[in-house]
Amino acid sequence: MEAKIKNNEIKAEPAQKTICLVQLTRLGDLIQTAQVTKKLKASRSDIRVSLVARKQFADPLRFLLEEVFDEIHTVDFSGITNFEQNNVKTTTDNIQTLLTQINKTHISALINLSFSKPAGYLCSLIKADYKLGVHYDNFSNMIVKDHWSQFVYSNVLGSNLNPFSLVDLYANIIGIDKSSLIPVANKGKGKRILIHPFASLSRKRWKPSKWAELIYKLLKDNPELVIDIAGGKEDLVDVTSMLSSPVLTGFQKRIVNHVGKKTIKEMYDHLDLVDLFIGHDSMVGHLASYKNVQTITVSLGTVRPTETTPYQAGAYVLAPRTKCFPCQPSEKCDLYQCHSDISYQVACSVVEQIRKDGEVDFEALCKNISSFHLTSVDIYRSEINNKGNYRLKSMTNNAPDAKDVFRELYRITWSFLLDNTDENLPYPKLSTGSHQVLLNSIQGFQHLFELCEFGKKYSKFILQEISAETPDIVKIKDFSKKIDEIDHLKSLLIKTNPYLAPVIDFYKMRKGNLSGDNIVELTENSYLVYEECGNVCSVMYELIEKVIAEHKIKNGIRNKDKTSNV
Repeated sequence: MEAKIKNNEIKAEPAQKTICLVQLTRLGDLIQTAQVTKKLKASRSDIRVSLVARKQFADPLRFLLEEVFDEIHTVDFSGITNFEQNNVKTTTDNIQTLLTQINKTHISALINLSFSKPAGYLCSLIKADYKLGVHYDNFSNMIVKDHWSQFVYSNVLGSNLNPFSLVDLYANIIGIDKSSLIPVANKGKGKRILIHPFASLSRKRWKPSKWAELIYKLLKDNPELVIDIAGGKEDLVDVTSMLSSPVLTGFQKRIVNHVGKKTIKEMYDHLDLVDLFIGHDSMVGHLASYKNVQTITVSLGTVRPTETTPYQAGAYVLAPRTKCFPCQPSEKCDLYQCHSDISYQVACSVVEQIRKDGEVDFEALCKNISSFHLTSVDIYRSEINNKGNYRLKSMTNNAPDAKDVFRELYRITWSFLLDNTDENLPYPKLSTGSHQVLLNSIQGFQHLFELCEFGKKYSKFILQEISAETPDIVKIKDFSKKIDEIDHLKSLLIKTNPYLAPVIDFYKMRKGNLSGDNIVELTENSYLVYEECGNVCSVMYELIEKVIAEHKIKNGIRNKDKTSNV
């Protein structure tokens, strides 16, 4: 704290406050965290921001991280907890050394942006005035108090219905003005394309032969074009297989192979020479967006485009319309149908249009590509509105499936109830299948609303009994059992109405983190949670009714659906 002397009076100036972000996940998440921090620094120049990250991921990105973070602490878990070399005391001493280093600076707010147990326990040991995100108490009970961290934990980790970009979610957790910095992709016109045809899992990437076909088509049709290929040492076998394809025999001079040869920093610098990026969901795509290079992402397997598409206005995504997409990592798949649903012809035409016009025109795309290829793929273009909210907008005429419809409806609902912002989105088109799913789900929301009303009712009974002159413990226990039954019935609703899971899981998380030091405060907050859940049901019910009504008007359907008001 500094002091100024004026008129014999000493006036203290407050020390600059420090926010500490904990991000222990992988390279792509670190780049997205840096993008959020750029937004934070743009809107608040009066704070310091420090970072706690894993050494193996932070060190290769230090050149980028040091641009936005005032201080970087790295965690080497393999060195700290190597029990083959260290005993328990040494491990404890290593952890204490790390904590001493972090705790040297007074932390006003500690924000955990990674949702793993190691990150949660580490945050429990770091000293801070306020803590957001996952941490644990002295009895190893998990604590998640802020709404947006509860949302991430309940809606992102185990669901594919999350409608928000991870960058926006991180910004919401931190509580910053998302409109402070809106990155816009440069038009991808030029003679140099960077391709990153690899991903961490085989289900997330095309086979080398398919990439070879795409590269062949691009080079054959564009004599001036040069293609760079990026990748790590672990990708050497695949790139060798790709470049040894007979179709590429005459084009080797216009293919520059950087796989296993450049560091991340060198590839970052090389992006200055590149006009367009195309690849799978990966760290390289996020690096490209960080430099405003226009990106095309081919999303496959477990990738959730809404969450992880490179953060920039004007990014393009090719996603399969396969029913099981996106899948969970635990699901077994031998067929990889989603790989076949995106043809290299579609990818090539999208690249060609961007290189020629700077953007994709779907009507022109339809003239150049068979409908056989287009009906199995969705093409999205990212947009960021004036409030800084990121969204993928569909460019195709395909009716969205039920998952896509619910993402849009949940986006409107969560934005209004958690962020107090309005999302003005068009009515989604409905297929016969998604129409039926909405009809089934509207009854599910009605049942969930009714359960919330019962939850409020028995919470009131408990409060009334507690306030009586002689509270009856037996009655209070009976009412508590009723509430437990209600919560159990809510969980059972997911089995018959899976599209209600985001609401049920979120408010289960909220209820597990109630504030209060006594039964009265806990019961009052439990009542409020039931009321909040009921409000979500009301909003979703009304939105579904409007979507169904619009669908009937457009298709001339007579009103045979029986619905009732919540």
